[in-house]
Amino acid sequence: MRVPVSVIIPFRNHSAYLTECLESIAAQTVEVGEVILVNDDSTEPNIRKVLRTMVAPYPWVKIFHQKKSKGVAAARNLGAEKAKGKYLLFLDADDKIDPTFVEKTCFKLDQNPLLSFVYTHARFFGREE
Repeated sequence: MRVPVSVIIPFRNHSAYLTECLESIAAQTVEVGEVILVNDDSTEPNIRKVLRTMVAPYPWVKIFHQKKSKGVAAARNLGAEKAKGKYLLFLDADDKIDPTFVEKTCFKLDQNPLLSFVYTHARFFGREE
């Protein structure tokens, strides 16, 4: 089942984490409507080619590029403007989500039209700085 969710992922120079992020979205118990990557003027070498190769297995991923770095808020806003989903899910490039995340959060929103948003607890992993 496909759900009307647009996942928006802004990033700048963090493409090394995007594969795991996209894998966690692909592993959802329901299919998301679309994923929007917003490249905030990354300076990584060959970033456009790297991104095309990275997203090739995921036909529901769209890529947008900001020519000048405008910051994460502007990148999120651009993703929201381009989104077609009923619901928006903002992730950072180094985030991973539980396989039932989209199913459970959409269920809550669908069951209670008075809700404007839902959130969950976070589990941190890796090195803390």
